[in-house]
Amino acid sequence: MCAALSSQLSLPDSFEACYLEYNRVLPLETTETHVRVAVCGEPDPDVIADLEREFAKPVELVPVGEDELADGIRRAYAAAESMVE
Repeated sequence: MCAALSSQLSLPDSFEACYLEYNRVLPLETTETHVRVAVCGEPDPDVIADLEREFAKPVELVPVGEDELADGIRRAYAAAESMVE
């Protein structure tokens, strides 16, 4: 991906940053039929099941690099913190 990874969801309400970093996933957006999730490496099936339960939709995996994923997680939580202030 050439554009910076960006989540369109309010993640701090549902997930802690350390959970996403540890499991190397970042929910990006939901559609009528699924939730798109950026992943680095092979995701844990239990984590994918947790995401499907949380969003009540099947997960579509979007492979990304480790740096891209870490940056996307940092930016998602930084944006949430700046809105609180």
